[in-house]
Amino acid sequence: MLKQVIVIGGGLAGLSAAHTVLEYGGRVILLDKNPFCGGNSTKATSGINAALTKTQIKKGIDDSQSIFEKDTARSANLGKSEESYPLARVL
Repeated sequence: MLKQVIVIGGGLAGLSAAHTVLEYGGRVILLDKNPFCGGNSTKATSGINAALTKTQIKKGIDDSQSIFEKDTARSANLGKSEESYPLARVL
């Protein structure tokens, strides 16, 4: 069991690591070179995609890997069929 952890970097990876430690009852010190958290993701305009998250399940939001894949392909707006966007399956 983790007791104390120092996480370097307040980007999404660092925040995710810190959150996981907290979920398991540990204590975290988060250090970042910037006066704000978020890292490069603060520059992103498209958000973060996920399927079957705890929040979705808790709120009863109908989702699945298949729905996520189709949504991702559709959001690429390539004008092609969803099946012709293989990166969606990787995500």
